[in-house]
Amino acid sequence: MEYTPDTTNTFSLGVFAGKRDKDRLADIVYYDNHAVSPADSDNRLYTFQYYNHNLRNRTSDFALGSFDYDHTFKNTSKLSTSVLYEYTLLGGPTVNQNLGYPDTSVLYQDEYNTNDNPLHGIRAQIDYSFKPFDFGQLEVGYQYRNLDHTGDFIYERRTDFNDDFTLVPEFSSEVNLTRNINSFYSQISGKKGNWDYSAGARLEVMDRVLTLKDKANTIDDTYNYDFTKLYPSASIQYAINDKTNIKAAYSKRVERTTTFKMNPFPEREHSETLEQGDPELKPEFIDLVELGINKKIKGGNTVFATAYYRNTQNLVNRVNTIYNDTILNRIYSNVGKAKAIGIELGAELKPTKNWTNFIGANIYNYAIDGRFDNRPVDSESTQYSVNLNSTYTFWQNASLQFTFNYLSERVTAQGEDSRFYSPNLTFQKSFFNDALTATLQWQNIDMGLLSTNEQRITTYRPGEFYTTTNYIYEVDMVFINLSYTFKNGKNKSKFIESEFGKREF
Repeated sequence: MEYTPDTTNTFSLGVFAGKRDKDRLADIVYYDNHAVSPADSDNRLYTFQYYNHNLRNRTSDFALGSFDYDHTFKNTSKLSTSVLYEYTLLGGPTVNQNLGYPDTSVLYQDEYNTNDNPLHGIRAQIDYSFKPFDFGQLEVGYQYRNLDHTGDFIYERRTDFNDDFTLVPEFSSEVNLTRNINSFYSQISGKKGNWDYSAGARLEVMDRVLTLKDKANTIDDTYNYDFTKLYPSASIQYAINDKTNIKAAYSKRVERTTTFKMNPFPEREHSETLEQGDPELKPEFIDLVELGINKKIKGGNTVFATAYYRNTQNLVNRVNTIYNDTILNRIYSNVGKAKAIGIELGAELKPTKNWTNFIGANIYNYAIDGRFDNRPVDSESTQYSVNLNSTYTFWQNASLQFTFNYLSERVTAQGEDSRFYSPNLTFQKSFFNDALTATLQWQNIDMGLLSTNEQRITTYRPGEFYTTTNYIYEVDMVFINLSYTFKNGKNKSKFIESEFGKREF
């Protein structure tokens, strides 16, 4: 809801509440060739056939509210303020059952994880923009963010359906995180002649405290992590003529981790996998340098090319260690540095009046250099991605759009992820002066002829373990959507978004 009493003041109030729920079901049959062997030996002790039922449920009940106030001064400078509060109750159990096969009435092991972890989040900020110089506008601001995330993780087990679950204390825990971030920023931007430019910096002061306790009373640890860091950025663009411009840019940013990836107490992700986090996990710091050219060509078409260098410190990867003879620990950890050097190419093409296309390709060399579990990490490969969007307008109120996204094979700290691609087709038509719109979508086109929406993830450590899983998602999904607009009108009010809980979910 927005209220504008006059041309200089605007008040905005927003409330957003709802529920999110997501299930992931993985039912796997382990046949006779599933071998049980000592972790330090190739000697097979015996083979074992069984059925694993694993259901992971995630829920999120959330409510958030925000209040914004904007004021425009007589000299056109502007003051903007905003306050947001969010409460989200995250939870949902994981059920892991190892059953007999083909007789699934036989129970070998039944495990149950709960993870009630509510969070409270606050974000407050104030921004002021004005034009003190003829050559540019100056913006300054301050933002405060606070996250209070508590969790109670219960891990229970039984070996008979008639028995009660019993607590596994070494896997059950309390995990509490508090994180405070104070940010100050300043930026100047402007245009003079053929030049467009901007430069700025953000100073961030972060303090993070993570406390861990297990139900066995053997762990009571506190992990502190804090830093003061400057994030500079700058960009400059020069118009050679009305059809060609060149640009250069540099930026430094941070990619924060979630609480889930810092929880070191394991969750039974599959029969052969315990998933856990790293309590000392650091955020990724990313430096990006770009140099590009954009050119308009005949027929209103456009082509562009951007060369770039990206350096990532504290790279976070999902890696494995051995828990016992048939179970791996899947851990999120900092594995070192990653460097990417590449070029992004693209074109917007319009062969006919009714047909428009965009095609882009990104080709780069990617290298990871670091250490994990006292072992060196050294991976490198040339990787690429392709994106295509083609739209044909049959007449004024009907169109057909085809999209195709392709990712090549990519290396990780302990293996590689296979190629992944997805073609989609959308037909849209409007009726009654665009009041009624009908949309027919065919997503993840496969028809049994392709390998759409399918990706194999492989990790290994020579002489110790090798694991590969082919994730096959839904294909050939057809959606029909009808929407009717009773009255056209421009709504200037801003809809608020989740700042904290959506990312954790």
